[in-house]
Amino acid sequence: MRSPAPEPKRRHRGLYRQYGVLLLILCLFFALGACEFGSGQTPEWLEQFEKPREAPKDAIAPRLLANLDNAFFGAVVADEPLATLAARNVLAAGGTAADAAVALYFSLAVTYPSAAGLGGGGICVVHDPENQQVVVLDFLKPLPARSDLEPGLVPGNVAGMAALHLRYRGKEWGDLLLPAEEYAKNGVRVSRALGQDLARDSTRLLADAEARHLFANFEGTILHEGDRLSQLELVSTLKHVRSLGPASFYQGAIARKLVAASATVGGVLDHAALGGLRAEWQSPLATRFDEETLYTVDSTGGRVVLRMWEMLTQGDRYRKASTDDIPHLLAEVGMRAFAGADAKGGREDWMADYDPRSHLPVERLPFAPISYPDETATTGYVVVDRKGLAVLCAHTMNRPFGTGRAIPGTGILFAAPMAAGSDIALAPVLVMRHIGRMRLSEPDAKETGLLKMRKEDPLDYTEGTAPAYTETEPIFLAVPSGGAPSISALVQVAAETLLGGRSLAEALTAARVHHAGLPDAVAVEEKLSSEGHGGLLERNHRTKVVEALGRVNAVACREGVRLGPENCEIKNEPRGSGAGLGTGR
Repeated sequence: MRSPAPEPKRRHRGLYRQYGVLLLILCLFFALGACEFGSGQTPEWLEQFEKPREAPKDAIAPRLLANLDNAFFGAVVADEPLATLAARNVLAAGGTAADAAVALYFSLAVTYPSAAGLGGGGICVVHDPENQQVVVLDFLKPLPARSDLEPGLVPGNVAGMAALHLRYRGKEWGDLLLPAEEYAKNGVRVSRALGQDLARDSTRLLADAEARHLFANFEGTILHEGDRLSQLELVSTLKHVRSLGPASFYQGAIARKLVAASATVGGVLDHAALGGLRAEWQSPLATRFDEETLYTVDSTGGRVVLRMWEMLTQGDRYRKASTDDIPHLLAEVGMRAFAGADAKGGREDWMADYDPRSHLPVERLPFAPISYPDETATTGYVVVDRKGLAVLCAHTMNRPFGTGRAIPGTGILFAAPMAAGSDIALAPVLVMRHIGRMRLSEPDAKETGLLKMRKEDPLDYTEGTAPAYTETEPIFLAVPSGGAPSISALVQVAAETLLGGRSLAEALTAARVHHAGLPDAVAVEEKLSSEGHGGLLERNHRTKVVEALGRVNAVACREGVRLGPENCEIKNEPRGSGAGLGTGR
């Protein structure tokens, strides 16, 4: 005799109990996870960031290394080779330029922390080919500080990269941070650039126990070029941000450590400042020449770039200058632009007193110059993908290694306080060529020019994006690294390439000159020809010979970036130790 079949209701009750236990476990898990972030409401800007899915470690790398030889995927150039390689792998795996920039930045935070630490901030210029827009992303938020030990910026780099990824993402957030995490865990060789910064700031770093733990060997001496740098506390921070998302940096355990470290030195960084930080999308500054438009950012460095460029292109002044006249012209233009960086309007007359045969003493300028720092711990990079999306970013710590004090348990250093001109090297430059026009998107729109003039701009610049009826293509993309001399170097490289018709490689290796107003002297590279140096002396300049002036990373594509690598030069600064890589056939 067969046993009676079980009652359906009892079977269902058993299933309900099983699912009920599972649901209870999940609820407890999320409740415990919420404790990590503390109490209070999540700021609105943080809610829009996704919590990335955790992927198996061995499943991430193949996705970022696939399809290396399928087609042209873009270009990347930066100050540090390992970070450049991480970005190149993302592009080769089909990621966007924004994805690659995220991977590049977080790798720089490991391999080049003196300029790109998580405690710093920065700014980006982005060309969006789909919407034919050039926009600026600003994540530089200064803090008031009374001493060099207090944090000078709300740490904005994580927020900036999160905002960039949110708008232009292609790959998962967690995938993009994995290379940086691996670099920090396995250790990297100290690069030449980092080694130079460590040697220059060794006394300051060795004076802090936490910084000494990060950057000294077991004998207590500072690391040198080629030594292995491992950052296990930074591994924990990166893993936290990778697995829980960028919001976790600004609240919870990491935020509490940042606020506590700030309070220890009398700083004003608090939970409100961290939670209220917003990476802001803004309009760029722009100036038109020939059939091109030069875009940059509204920083001290950006304004100097635009003013130098306006003076060089006004009346075709640069093209008409002889080879012997160009060093003098660059010095006179630089002196006026640096001295008048914050002056409003009236730029048409700035060269009215220019004499091609003689130097104008700086005290005769209509505005008072200031002294700009030669080194501001700024690093920049350029990334372009296969669809023409271009990302140019600059990050700063305001001083190498910022405050020089590492935050316990994080591997992070705060940025140093900002001083006058600290943002001098935050000046990504994008030059677009106008190649045609599309139909106006609005029926009643009028063609009033390729750029919109906005009189409310405090510096009376053209401000805004290229309107929708203008078809443009990036032809020159460059970022400075370092301090004030890098701005003069960038403008000189752009002029040699775009106005002088030279290759990017030739422009980058050419001898440079730099005049920032104070002191009233021209810094010249030692490889400047005797004729060029002599011409400056004959025109009543005082000169100072230096080994190198500034660093510039650039991509130049004479017919536009989307025509592929044969049309483009991808070059890192030959005076530095970075790398420029393209991906494709």
